[in-house]
Parts: sequence; C-alpha cells; structure tokens
Amino acid sequence: MYEKLFSPAKIGKVEIKNRLVMSPMGTNIANLDGTPTQDMIDFYVARAKGGVGLIYTEVVRVNEVHGAAMLRQLSLTSDRNIAKMGDMVCAVHQAGAKMFAQLHHPGNETYCVLTGGKPVVGASDRVCKISQQPARALETEEVKGLVQDFIHAAVRAKKAGFDGVELHAAHGYLIGQFFSPYTNTRTDEYGGSFENRCRFATEIISGIRKECGEDYPVTIRITAEEFLDKTGVTGDYIHAKDGVMIAMAMEKAGVSGINVSVGVYDTGVTVIEPVTYPLGWR
Repeated sequence: MYEKLFSPAKIGKVEIKNRLVMSPMGTNIANLDGTPTQDMIDFYVARAKGGVGLIYTEVVRVNEVHGAAMLRQLSLTSDRNIAKMGDMVCAVHQAGAKMFAQLHHPGNETYCVLTGGKPVVGASDRVCKISQQPARALETEEVKGLVQDFIHAAVRAKKAGFDGVELHAAHGYLIGQFFSPYTNTRTDEYGGSFENRCRFATEIISGIRKECGEDYPVTIRITAEEFLDKTGVTGDYIHAKDGVMIAMAMEKAGVSGINVSVGVYDTGVTVIEPVTYPLGWR
C-alpha cells in the first residue's frame, strides 16, 4: 500500500533516505544555556536508528529577550552554541538521518516568567486566552530586528551542520500572528494587506536564502485554519482559503517545503485533538 514510503525523496537539494519524518515536539530537556544535553542527543539518535529519514528538532529560540517558549529550550541566539549543536547533528547523521532545526518565537503564547517579568510581545497587543499574559505590540524596528534574529539563527544552524531549517509559523506563534488578521491589527508595513501581513515571513526567508545560499533548504510550518469561530470570535482570522494563499505566497518566497497544520493556542484542541475526533478529520 505504501510503496514509496521507504524510497528516497528530496527537500530542495537535500536527499532524504525515505519519506519518514519525525515531527518537532517539545522535550524540555535541553541545558539551561540552550545546548542539547546527552539525554536529548540520545533521544534523537534513537529515532534516527529506528529508521526515520528526517528529524525536526523541537522549537529553537532565536531571541533571548522575549523569545523563550520553555525553560530548557534549544537556542541558536549565540555562536557559542554552534559546537554543541553540531555534536547533536553529527550523532544523528552517524545514525543515518538528516536533521533540520525548527526556528521559533512564541509571540504572545508564552509566559512573563520567561521574559523577566515583562509583558510578552506579539504582532499586536492581543492577549492569548490560554496563557492570559499581558502583551504589547512589537515596534517596527523590533520587527526588523527579529527578522535578523531568525536569519542569524539560520546561519548558525548551517554552521552547526543542520541540513536545513524550518520556520515555525503555525499554532499562533509569532510569524503566524503576523499572517492572521485576528492577531495582526498593525498599521505599519507589516500589517493591513495580505502582502504586508506576509512581509515578516518573506523578509526572513529572503534573508536566509541570501546568507545561507539558494540551495540551503528552508521549510515553513503554517496553520491553514485557525477555527477561531469555535471560541466565539466573529471577526476575521485565517480560514482554509487563506491557508492556501499563505502556502502559495511562501512557495513564491522560496521555501523548499510546507508543513501544514491547523489551530492556535486558543483552539488547541484542534492542534492536538482527543481520540474522540474521527480519523482524517482535517
């Protein structure tokens, strides 16, 4: 039934030995400095030895001021982490798998205890109904700085030996907040029109391709449907038709692959659904 499952495939010019991909999932077992512990390395190596062709890391922090998603999280905010990240990638390669780093900023979906007690940040000052933390909108210059944070993290990922990177723009995290008219009510160049709401992502993608080379794979994980009407939202948000438009815009921007998901924290039951949901409900 699955004759192609164990045949090679390519993402960009990187050849994967089969079509088995380990999706990113948080472990919260990194060192406090953002480097992988031996437990984490062993965790990924075990999956590589099990036959997975491509492994995505858990979310990797790109900003230390307001970009933490959990206490023990991988980080590529500093060159000092490159060598130890490289040790992990090397171990996974030796076990037979390729590895991509998933670059991430949580936006308003984090906690003030991780931001030094300061408000969390987002495309706008929308408060996440789940974390319920005070939030503020990023200034335009801060947005431009975050574009560079993502680019610099990708450069470090390449130096560490990662075969590619992924931008986490799904589940209501920061890049996805810029996509959505529900969380993006900005009036500057990063808000308003669909093109402007995509600008944050497209500038990151073009910057990575410039600094890491046209052949270095960049994939993006998007939310194709936010389901916010289920929480009583009557205003606009990302519907499936918008998800299609976002995917097409990201392909045009130069991504090598699109990882499609649904939901945000406010509709988390659609991100990780209960067993009562029917198979293939998406």
